[in-house]
Amino acid sequence: MSAGPARGRLDRVAVWLPIAYVIVTAVWILVSDRVVVRLAPTPEAVAWWSTLKGWGFVLATGTALHVVLRRGAARDREAAARLAASEARYRALVEKSPDGCLIVQDERVVYANARAADLFGAAGPAALLRGVLDLVAPEDHRAVRERIERILGGRPFDQLALRTMRRLDGSSFRADVSVAPMEHGGRPALLVALRDVSDRELLEETLGRTNRALRTLLACNEALVRAREEHELLEAVCRAAVEPGGFRMAWVGFAEADVARSVRPVARAGHDEGYLDALRLTWADEDRGRGPIGVAIRTGQPAVTDDIAADLRFGPWRAQALRRGYASNLALPFERGGGRRGVLALYSAEPGAFDAEVVRLFRQLAEDLAYGLETLRSRQELRALASRLQVVREEETTRIARDLHDELGQVLTGLKMDLRWIERRLGDQPRSAEVSAVLERAVAANALSDRAVGAVQRIAAELRPGALDRLGLGAAVREAMRDLEARGGIACRVDVPDDLPEPPSEAATGLYRILQEALTNVVRHAGASNVEVALRASGGRFTLRVADDGRGMDPGAREGRGALGLLGMRERAMMLGGDVSFERGPGGGTVVTAVVPDRVVPRG
Repeated sequence: MSAGPARGRLDRVAVWLPIAYVIVTAVWILVSDRVVVRLAPTPEAVAWWSTLKGWGFVLATGTALHVVLRRGAARDREAAARLAASEARYRALVEKSPDGCLIVQDERVVYANARAADLFGAAGPAALLRGVLDLVAPEDHRAVRERIERILGGRPFDQLALRTMRRLDGSSFRADVSVAPMEHGGRPALLVALRDVSDRELLEETLGRTNRALRTLLACNEALVRAREEHELLEAVCRAAVEPGGFRMAWVGFAEADVARSVRPVARAGHDEGYLDALRLTWADEDRGRGPIGVAIRTGQPAVTDDIAADLRFGPWRAQALRRGYASNLALPFERGGGRRGVLALYSAEPGAFDAEVVRLFRQLAEDLAYGLETLRSRQELRALASRLQVVREEETTRIARDLHDELGQVLTGLKMDLRWIERRLGDQPRSAEVSAVLERAVAANALSDRAVGAVQRIAAELRPGALDRLGLGAAVREAMRDLEARGGIACRVDVPDDLPEPPSEAATGLYRILQEALTNVVRHAGASNVEVALRASGGRFTLRVADDGRGMDPGAREGRGALGLLGMRERAMMLGGDVSFERGPGGGTVVTAVVPDRVVPRG
């Protein structure tokens, strides 16, 4: 440490004391000489008084100097005592500090406390009295030199920096390093405090890995809820692992039951760059099946590779994996149903990325994925059944409509002809009260037959519009809008191009039924005065848009009685591989938009 304050006071005394002595002496000589000349009558008296004042001055100044120096010495002793006590306290604090402390001078360690010796694995503080760069990892040498130059040069510097330090045995640790300028032995030096943060960084890394796993799990669960088909779900899981999860690559494969027991990739995301195409994986118990993927599928347990560069199981694929920046790997098996298995493979750019907690979370993901696939299969089976029932329903509706139109219509037409014959015959008879009564009844029955024929035609058209089968979807849409305008009193506008291509029969029926349900909702619930219908074909898709200016969709409609109609429209579209959306119009009302492909691609 340093006695700088006491030495500073002595330096100040050494400067001002001679100056004060010269000034006082000059003043004394000038004043005393004039007084002696005036008071002394003879030269002998002048000489005597001059000698007396000289010795008097020496005595006075000597006494004053003695007093000043004694007081200064007393103050210095007091300051030295305080300094010694302060240094003792400071040294005790430094020695007992939980942080390692070094004093660095001329890039050499000239002091170290016991904690510093522990941090660097030294037998004692004396073992650290060496060049300071010997205690710093080579990659940080330049930064340390620049920081020392800035401090000693009086330029701004960072009080705290994170550095990689090197122990005496060659191992390294991370430390927060704080530096402050000081004096040691009367020369500039640096006081360095070090705190080992390796455990903190390890904890931060562990939390970071766990947070990435949780983000992946959350994104995958959202995909499980939203997915409508198996491939869509698997692609979403891979994307979730790469984007919010931060993994370098992810893929899903299915274990095949073929002779080679191959593993077929079905979804992928991230930095693949042809890696999967070159794998040629198998889950058989042979060389290419003893890697993490094959082991996970055979055993049904996760397989972790902490360091691909050093793991022998990655032998056949190590070079390809390292070239793409893969450092560690996790293979997660999951059940596909029917005794079959799949695997979710994750690759990280960091070694040791899959600790026990991360593996536990991803095992939960594998279980959720298996459940999601089973749920999707159940949905597919239900939708396939619903699709088949819908087809049967349409076939039955078409048959009933044809029977109503052909058979009942013909019967009613024959009845009408017979009634007309009766009318004519009665008209030729002589008039009487009885003939007139029968004739009136025949005319009324003829009118009823007309109404019955109209009702049969209307019901048959609602069951299966003839225009849809005879003239196509566009004509059926126009006819439906004309009927709505005539019966409902709602102004209708139809936008259907004359050259609109005809969709497949099943798609045409589905779009027409969606239109019927949308128009029914307009009449029953919307209170609209205008309806616009547009039908377009572009990009391999047919788009039907129904917009009204009514009161808009009730938020409870998706859950109340009206939800069945909305669900029916959506299910019809989904059976065709399309979708339906319900939105509020720019000026109010409701807009129903149905989009289906120009070829029927049912999806589960």
